[in-house]
Amino acid sequence: MQQQNLPTKKTSDEFYPVYTDEVQPVCDFHHGMIKPVTGVHMKQIARANRLHPELADGVDATYRHAPDITFFHGRFYVQYICSPVDEHEQGGFCMLASFDRDFENIRYMISFPTYRIPKCRITDYKGLVHEYEGDSYGFPHQRMSFFKSSDGRLLLLAFYGFSPEKWMTNWDNYGIGRVVRELHPDGSLGEIFFILPNHQAGWTKELLNYPLYDECRDKGFVRACDELLRNSLYVQQWAEENGDRYEKIRVKHPEKGTYQAFNWYHIRDGVTVGLWKHSFAAFSTDNGETWGEVKKIPSLVMSGQKIWGEKTGDGRFALVYDPTPESQHRYPLCVITGEDGVHFGNMRLLHGEVPEKRYAGFWKDYGPQYMRGICEGLTEGEDPGKDMYLTYSVNKEDIWVSRVRVPIRDEEDSIELDADDLKGWNVYEPSWSSVTAESDHKGRYVRITDREPVTRAIFSHTLKQEKVKSFEIALKADPAENKPVVIQLTDRRNIPAIRILFKNDGRVYVRTVTDIGICDYDRDEVNEIRLTADCSTYSFSISVNGKISEHGFYSAVPEISVLEFATALPKAAPTLSDDPELKPDLPEETSEMTEPCTIFLYKVKEIQNQ
Repeated sequence: MQQQNLPTKKTSDEFYPVYTDEVQPVCDFHHGMIKPVTGVHMKQIARANRLHPELADGVDATYRHAPDITFFHGRFYVQYICSPVDEHEQGGFCMLASFDRDFENIRYMISFPTYRIPKCRITDYKGLVHEYEGDSYGFPHQRMSFFKSSDGRLLLLAFYGFSPEKWMTNWDNYGIGRVVRELHPDGSLGEIFFILPNHQAGWTKELLNYPLYDECRDKGFVRACDELLRNSLYVQQWAEENGDRYEKIRVKHPEKGTYQAFNWYHIRDGVTVGLWKHSFAAFSTDNGETWGEVKKIPSLVMSGQKIWGEKTGDGRFALVYDPTPESQHRYPLCVITGEDGVHFGNMRLLHGEVPEKRYAGFWKDYGPQYMRGICEGLTEGEDPGKDMYLTYSVNKEDIWVSRVRVPIRDEEDSIELDADDLKGWNVYEPSWSSVTAESDHKGRYVRITDREPVTRAIFSHTLKQEKVKSFEIALKADPAENKPVVIQLTDRRNIPAIRILFKNDGRVYVRTVTDIGICDYDRDEVNEIRLTADCSTYSFSISVNGKISEHGFYSAVPEISVLEFATALPKAAPTLSDDPELKPDLPEETSEMTEPCTIFLYKVKEIQNQ
């Protein structure tokens, strides 16, 4: 359907967002060879585990996807959908995780349970007849989860539908309807109601498992729901599932296909910029009541992995997405930034690790995807801080959150470890890993511990790009049999120039043409390391407890940009040649914790070269 033209004297392209730089990822690498942002804390908050759900979020579902995030009364909340194995599978439900400002003290509950469809026969608006025998179950699918009313009530939402086949979405004539309940300040949940049934699909009030919202005796809750239904921007997010016949869906679908996963942000002159999957964008000058033409933006390269846009806490703007047209391999997760919300550049890496998928499933694509931040209006009266918070799924089986330091930047003039303030460090922290500040008789240190069988913990820092870099490092290394303690210096493309390994045999190795042992170490003692890298000669010198040696680079790089400590080596798999639809379950031992690998980091200090 053709969109209403906006009455404006502005040029037609003035408010359509564009990416103006030439940097794009090389998707043969999980990190895309894109330079990382500084100060990103990535935390896995839900790790699928069929064998031991008590070590996960309490449920044995192995499909987790479509998370949404908000901050409410001092805690973050993330709602995500779960299905037993596959996308669009009967028996799905919604989980709600909450945690504190430090991503700790995580709690879980089922927020919208499995929906059993009653025995009935209905006819949708297309004339199709649907018969249910009472043994069918719906599943949730939603683009958004939260709405905060003007009087401070927080509504939690989901959408139930049914698919005759897993490749069919539960939208429109297969949808049952959108449900709502209140999330109270203490984290408890109110009753479930339908806020917008899919009447066009044939669902009448008598056939619904929950009452309509206006039957609630709490009139404040009813008013909050009414306020949501009047909000065109929030309701536009319902376009795929509830269909675009509802009057508050202002942007109608094209003649063929759908505009998917809408989100928005406000820029100057009262203009609202709208974003959709597959590089579509539009703008409105009346807060979403009418919109200009929805256009495809070629410079925003993506497929069906979603895009998220927001005005950041420093008054600038950020777009977060997987800049690849390849839909089965959704990595790396990157951010581009700009001053005006229209012109964006400076592509930088947010999440560049992709572990092996542990569980098979239909439409379980690889990588970090379906990202959302905290939607406009959700933090009125709250103070989550000015940093950017994101949530997303990885491989459609694990849920992650990230705190991105604002202002968004990609280098520091120099670094020195302060165990009490890690804001400048990048932390990649799977559920079975931890990065904590601790103390012993030798002083304060950062402890990095990892018992994860398919990925690793990473503690890294971006640096000012220079050809010569020197560092003083003090650490204790306690590696596992198959997980060495790893120190790397890389260039801005994440290509390693230097790789140092503390292996389980008590030897320190450097990687050149192969792993070369240079000295012994004692895992109970602090090792003093001095390291100087020189990109003009592609060589480095290293001193470990006074034993000095010189070596050539692992890779010839033009400069040094990142210092990394990790509990294992990076893995190449999955690759672009791996078809996620053909991958079986990994052996069940991948659901068991492995022997820990631990790094005790006492000192990291960059030495300025003259």
